[in-house]
Amino acid sequence: MAKRVKTRIRQKKRSTRKRKQKIFLQKVCFCGFLAAGLLSAAFYFFYFSPYFQLEKMEIRNIKTVSAEELKKAASERYHFSINVFGKEISSNSIFLPVFNSASILESFPQVEKLSISKSFPNGLTLEVKEREPFAIKCEDWDQKRDCFWIDKTGFSFRPYGRQDTDIPDDPLVIEEKDNLSDLLADMGTKEKDFLAWSNNLKEFLNSCPEAEKAVKLSIFSDRLVLKTQKGFEIYFDPQEDLEWQEQKLNAVLKEKVSSQKTTVSEYIDLRFGNQAIIK
Repeated sequence: MAKRVKTRIRQKKRSTRKRKQKIFLQKVCFCGFLAAGLLSAAFYFFYFSPYFQLEKMEIRNIKTVSAEELKKAASERYHFSINVFGKEISSNSIFLPVFNSASILESFPQVEKLSISKSFPNGLTLEVKEREPFAIKCEDWDQKRDCFWIDKTGFSFRPYGRQDTDIPDDPLVIEEKDNLSDLLADMGTKEKDFLAWSNNLKEFLNSCPEAEKAVKLSIFSDRLVLKTQKGFEIYFDPQEDLEWQEQKLNAVLKEKVSSQKTTVSEYIDLRFGNQAIIK
């Protein structure tokens, strides 16, 4: 008798456990379907609802870049489509996560930075930061061959043109007789730092009546040659301390040339130790 009672109790417990498991599974399925339904509704609302479809785009701080071309490039990337049961459904929602400003920057090298913000319910605002022309890099400056504007980091972003308007007065000119990147690698110097030194040197010479003006800085594998408007050249050794050579140049121009103790007709050579050879 006692054995039968125990058997019935075990069966009852087993039946109760199965019933609870069934109820639990039903609740899980219900919650899962509910969550899937809510997510689908939210997905449709944010991505396919006509309320959020892109209609307006504002471009700010643009100077030389074509606003229409930039809008077109951004609009093309702000597009998404899926095939549902053979029907193509597309979206231009402002919530689409597929916008990639880096891909646009590849098509617009003159744009340094592009940030985007949403203007609800159906607009976008693109903040543009264009690269500032800093210097001109050429293969041959006298013939104006392969000349490009570069920014302070050395990035070439557009061809040089005589009719350019958004340019600095009296820009630095870098003439690559030999490859600058290879030379900087040997020097262990970043192009940004080299350009800063070159520009400081140009400004110093432009303020110096003995040189009158720096015309161009020519790059060779074993020397740097800066040509002045007075007609003479200044030689630097890129493998030695450029700051020290600049200090020697300053001393030579102030102590010898400005006092008319020495006249420079051809060059000042700063490549030999503490010497400054003048001819």
